[in-house]
Amino acid sequence: MKAKQVKVRNETQWCADGRINGKRKRMFVKSTLRGIAAGLGVSYNMLANDLEGVNYSSIRAGLLDERSHYMAVQKWFIETLVTPVFEGWLETNILNGTINLPTAKLDKFNAPDWKPRRWAWVDPLKDQQASVLAVENQLKSKRQVVSEMGGDYESVLREIKQDEELADDVGLEKPSEPVA
Repeated sequence: MKAKQVKVRNETQWCADGRINGKRKRMFVKSTLRGIAAGLGVSYNMLANDLEGVNYSSIRAGLLDERSHYMAVQKWFIETLVTPVFEGWLETNILNGTINLPTAKLDKFNAPDWKPRRWAWVDPLKDQQASVLAVENQLKSKRQVVSEMGGDYESVLREIKQDEELADDVGLEKPSEPVA
């Protein structure tokens, strides 16, 4: 690859002439994406969607580590930006009358339960079995398991009740044993 001189803001700089192709181009793009991934704190494989040379164990370990990082970033973002902005917005709009709610109940309405994105796991059957065991052994609550999956426990219970009522209305029988 050749280099050429260019003037940028009255300064002379050297840059690549852009005439690279084939294997050199692929190596350049891969190297650039690796640098970007490192700077962003994410894995190259996920950023570039390049699974060449990756096996199941390494991709699972990388995914779990990366998702843990994303969850920490989400938590930080909620605590430092989303919640303070929501609190200010809610208080301002209740006090100026835009939202017609009693100011005495501001604390009640200012209790959001943020649900950041969660991801399906690499091996969902094993993860579900682990959740069932954790609940059965009282290491986790059902509410915690649903929350970790990004759901709302009360909504899940309401939906289950609606499903059961609908099944009764149309004459379906419930299975006697849970389906594995």
